[in-house]
Amino acid sequence: MRGRELSSWSVAAAMLLAGTWMLHGATLAAGLGRLPGDLGDTRFNLLVLEHGWRFLHGQGHGSFWSPTWLFWPHANTLAYSHNLVGDWPLYAPFRILGLDPVHAFGAFLVLCTLGNFVATLALGRALGLSVLGSAAAASLFAFGMPRVAQLGHPQLLPQLWTPLCFLCATLGWRKWQAGRRNAACVLCAAGLACAALQLAASIYLGVLLLIAGASAAPGAAARLGRDRLRAFLGRT
Repeated sequence: MRGRELSSWSVAAAMLLAGTWMLHGATLAAGLGRLPGDLGDTRFNLLVLEHGWRFLHGQGHGSFWSPTWLFWPHANTLAYSHNLVGDWPLYAPFRILGLDPVHAFGAFLVLCTLGNFVATLALGRALGLSVLGSAAAASLFAFGMPRVAQLGHPQLLPQLWTPLCFLCATLGWRKWQAGRRNAACVLCAAGLACAALQLAASIYLGVLLLIAGASAAPGAAARLGRDRLRAFLGRT
């Protein structure tokens, strides 16, 4: 790795650390035991995630969709709000490691921010941006004021599945153009899985992803049609 490139990656790492501390400094300083926000959304998100964890281990209260602690005896009450299933891959590892629910949730929040930054950085690099340009875009996505303003609503924090979805779409497009159809199909499936996880993690962020995807689809279709037209004209 050349010196200039190493310097760029060092700056990107510094931006990641500074931004993460800006958002989660109080949580990290308290050993992950101090959570942002009030007793509303923060506590509810923790409760829903822990409910999912215990449901997977056969220790849940009632069924997954009809927990006894939420408007019992009405059925399917968890469907009234976020079920946070898309967050299970980010929360479960900390419970597996033995952290209690509060500290696992604090670690989950920090991991979401790290994931938002790294996923956007990877997308920027795939789109041809420099390391610093990608890091700047990742900082805006992970640490920008819209993110800070909603820190008390944890369901709006895990948005890493969105850039990962577009990353899979970008790489899949390139594999398709290169004639590697099997690899393109695998990446397409991975992108769809990321979209599903984003919807399951936060319906708000999932809908935004669908809107963004629908907005990008006409441009992608036009690009594909233009490339096919050029190939046809080249053969004739």
